[in-house]
Amino acid sequence: MVPPHWIHLPDEVTFAHTNTDTTDCAPGWRRHSRDSGPWNLTRKPIHIWLAHVRGVLGQAA
Repeated sequence: MVPPHWIHLPDEVTFAHTNTDTTDCAPGWRRHSRDSGPWNLTRKPIHIWLAHVRGVLGQAA
């Protein structure tokens, strides 16, 4: 199973370094992505995905 690639957040949440666009987003929302590198598959996929989301959100401005 592959985790979602994009993280959808309200427009007012910004980051210094992400790819963004508004494709498939509700009005007032933007989706963000970043290169997370290779995934260590020795952990459960949900734990990897949650760590990724926490890492992205930790960079919010």
